[in-house]
Amino acid sequence: MAMSEHSSHPLPDALLGNMYETLTRQSLWPSVVRDITAFAGGTIGALQIRRLGPKPTTAMISSGLEPAFHQAYVEHHYLHDPHLQRAASLTEGQTLFSRDVLSDKDFQRTPYYNDYCRPQGIRDLMGVMLLRDAELAVSYATYAPDSRSFDERNRASLQRLVPHLSRVVSLTLERERVGCLKAALEAGQGACDTAIIVVDRTLRVHSMSGAIEHWLGQPAPFLAVQSGVLVARGTAQSRLLEAVQRGLEGEAHKLTFDSLAVCIAPVASKSPFVPCGLVNVILVPVVGASTEASMPKLGALPPSLRRVACLMGRGAADKEIAIELGMTLHSARTYAARVLKRMGVQSRRELMRSRG
Repeated sequence: MAMSEHSSHPLPDALLGNMYETLTRQSLWPSVVRDITAFAGGTIGALQIRRLGPKPTTAMISSGLEPAFHQAYVEHHYLHDPHLQRAASLTEGQTLFSRDVLSDKDFQRTPYYNDYCRPQGIRDLMGVMLLRDAELAVSYATYAPDSRSFDERNRASLQRLVPHLSRVVSLTLERERVGCLKAALEAGQGACDTAIIVVDRTLRVHSMSGAIEHWLGQPAPFLAVQSGVLVARGTAQSRLLEAVQRGLEGEAHKLTFDSLAVCIAPVASKSPFVPCGLVNVILVPVVGASTEASMPKLGALPPSLRRVACLMGRGAADKEIAIELGMTLHSARTYAARVLKRMGVQSRRELMRSRG
């Protein structure tokens, strides 16, 4: 029976082609969601990307949904959607019907149905969990009009698309993650020990990269991540929050705390997979005069030690020096010891203070 259903309802080449082409043309996503909805037998469809946690965010690509209803769902209706509560227990690739959650009679008594579904003339839902982990859940759902319900044939059609849709979503999310971090690194202009933390308006951390261990691994770090939230030491927390708020308004901002510069820049992405309201917090060592000018003895060192000394003066660890200069970790440690001896200092901290 499954074979006859599949042979009578083949996957459209154009739909599959456009689905994978979204990896290079994100503008195709609305039409892809439209075609998936039509193939599955629905009238309204939506691909939903939910960032989980204490303060969840939701992004959605919809088809057949009026803009006002789209916005209303993202802002508050999703909080009362009974299907989402059941979706939390779904494994990747698992589908459900609305009647798996509530009977039609019970569903029609809910505020969600009366405020959101009934005005649009829709009732029956069919959905599938595409990707989920501790931080993210991506699902697709489609609604049928009040006059009919989804059946197993509709489910089979949707399930045939799931492997392709899950793969494209996974690749898109990975590309967006790498793209955002790359843009943030470029904004930091390649400074030594640059690190990037992507946060929202409440300083909840969405991702981190770069030399983050350097900043958070110090004996008394200026910044810390506690329960998934970026925390600054002392009164700097309020300054950081204020700068993030200005960054959300599109204004780049820079704060300076001792030897650390904190650059705030909005996350520049037009992808529907990246929720609104994120900023890059870019951590960069404060660089005043050049290293050579601020360390007079540096000019007396041979070039090989001079390069190591410059990196040490910026706070680089032995492993970072080895990677930067293409040497073994043992060599980096040997060179670092020679630098301290030639510069007449006892520790890296003393070396960094000698920069002035």
